[in-house]
Amino acid sequence: MKKLISILFVFVCVQLNAQNVFTKDGLDLGPKAAIVEQCIQGGNGAMIDMDGIQIDIEKYCDCAIGALMPTLTSTELMAHIEEGDLVEFFTTGDNLLIIQGCVLPNMEIEDDYTFSDDGKYSELQKSTAIEMCTTLMFEDEETKNMYTESQAAVYCNCAVEGMYSMGITFGEIQSLDDESQVLFNELILPCATLALEGDDSDEFDESYIEGVNTTEEVPIVNAAGNGFNVKIGFRDVERYFMIDSGASEVIINSKLEKALLDAGEISTEDYNGFSEYTLADGSIINCQNLIIRELKIGNFTVHNVEAAIMPQGSLLLGQSLLKKFTSWKIVSEKEVLILEN
Repeated sequence: MKKLISILFVFVCVQLNAQNVFTKDGLDLGPKAAIVEQCIQGGNGAMIDMDGIQIDIEKYCDCAIGALMPTLTSTELMAHIEEGDLVEFFTTGDNLLIIQGCVLPNMEIEDDYTFSDDGKYSELQKSTAIEMCTTLMFEDEETKNMYTESQAAVYCNCAVEGMYSMGITFGEIQSLDDESQVLFNELILPCATLALEGDDSDEFDESYIEGVNTTEEVPIVNAAGNGFNVKIGFRDVERYFMIDSGASEVIINSKLEKALLDAGEISTEDYNGFSEYTLADGSIINCQNLIIRELKIGNFTVHNVEAAIMPQGSLLLGQSLLKKFTSWKIVSEKEVLILEN
């Protein structure tokens, strides 16, 4: 998958003066046929082999260029080119969904292909498989009413990790619904049981919070009359978040996501499907969800906090963290956030 993203990176960096393919804000990137051809050349052939998964590169390039570029602004593209993180930008949120949508119809997998942690693309493939698994569970008539979103995420993470750790072949996947088979009993059933037993993420549980004191006054910063910011720590990474009780989740952006990935604070196992969010202007965007396993606010350490990634969004501290406390309030005169566990 990362090879495919890199191919897109090549043509974005060199095609800035042509016509016909436009960014969201109207920048001409060039004639589509020429850009597709350059994308194909970046793939070094008509087919690309990602550890045994064959991709029709011409069809992929045609799809990805036509679908992804019109959703991006020239400002976004240039900013990420300058930051050197365009590949990471292409693999977050809606961008990753578009890439996945272009890969899946144009790939072939041999029956003897083995899902293994040894491949250089395995982590990205696992992340993609988990996202597709959760999406398909809610499209399937049989399973869509059986699981909540959090249960589906637990099941898919368990099943995909199991596929890779057990070294299952693509051919064996075809028999996973056979209840007499070993894989059904040793992979599917245990993961389904784990998902159905573990859906208590919305219940208050003080074990999610560690702290010496039951009450903490956390310093906050007045954001020039536009609310208050509070420092949040992720072991080796610290950022200020705006306190927003109207946000259902903690919101991070692509830059913080990259910093947390680089620091090992989050991993592909923490990604948890996609959800729609309504912005202040009424527009709706699709954001990738994840579970932040540990963060620090004041002297409290909070575990398993639901968050969403808005690639260009502000950092917001929402209800997914605040609701874990028995009570909280902002005392603006003292510029503190009082948290009670």
